[in-house]
Amino acid sequence: MRRYVEGDEHVGEGVEGVSGVPSGGENDGWNGSHGDQNVKPIISTSFSNSRSDVLQMNGDIRIHGNSSTIFVAASTLESDDDVVRSWTLKPYARKGDVFVMHYVRKWKIKYEAISKLPKCDRNISVPAVVFSTEFGIHPWEFPYYTMEDFRQFLRSTYSLNRKTVTILNRPRMLIVSRKNSRRLKNENEVVEMAQSLGFDVIVREIVHNMSIVAKFVNSFDVMMGVHGAGLTNMVFLPNKAIVIEIIPFGLELLAKDYFKLPAKEMKLSYLEYKVGLNESSLLGKYPLDSEVYRNPGALQKKGFLGFRSIYLDNQDVNLDCGRFRETLLNALEIIENN
Repeated sequence: MRRYVEGDEHVGEGVEGVSGVPSGGENDGWNGSHGDQNVKPIISTSFSNSRSDVLQMNGDIRIHGNSSTIFVAASTLESDDDVVRSWTLKPYARKGDVFVMHYVRKWKIKYEAISKLPKCDRNISVPAVVFSTEFGIHPWEFPYYTMEDFRQFLRSTYSLNRKTVTILNRPRMLIVSRKNSRRLKNENEVVEMAQSLGFDVIVREIVHNMSIVAKFVNSFDVMMGVHGAGLTNMVFLPNKAIVIEIIPFGLELLAKDYFKLPAKEMKLSYLEYKVGLNESSLLGKYPLDSEVYRNPGALQKKGFLGFRSIYLDNQDVNLDCGRFRETLLNALEIIENN
């Protein structure tokens, strides 16, 4: 099996212990390892390009988040001094962005003897792709794939049979729930309103097992959530499905590149709801004339970490259901026209 690592400084962050990714087969129970131990380990840089550094890894792979290390098991290690045994990179999709790269965590990828590998406390036994939180593809760069190509690849990989939206009764809506930052505080109220309009609503926090997530998301006609990584699971939606992004106050400039353009490239309908200051938990935290309210873009230019701390990490939303109702009615209209 192959795991691609292309620019995500959050891969493995906050993970205690080790995640194991096999080359094939089920968990064999050997000290937390699994997969075919006879598969020749391979690390290749052939997919790297001017935009990002890409490592293709094949074999028994183990990710240790706390040390920012990815181990590739090797039954024997070459003694030749010319043989490269480890790599370091700052995995971000725009390596030319010097300012941002300063804040990206450095990762080490290395061959390691099987006897010295850390044991795994989480095993993954399906093909995996680790990719950038910058959710998009440049089709004009080698190997010239589009977002739709990537989506079809995932559809084939996870055997997703539902190709297009077909509604027999009520359209199914998935609300991606968040437990930490950017929480939807009046989630129950939003659910009740959506149900009253005719949606069959399920609220769920996205889990780690992609084979389960893929089939689960594929069963919905509408996916809705506050701006965040959970919305990348739109890649599993059927054709003609709808993505509704709730954009917290101050994040309007991020939304277009993160989800709006990729959704359209995958031939999904995209709707956005921009949260007003009166719907944001930021209201009242700062003086009324604060730049936090007046000019979020100026704060972003001063430094992304400070911007992120305010608008991404410390903001929840409480939707004005009267205003948000229009967005849901638009979704119903799109479904009817399709």
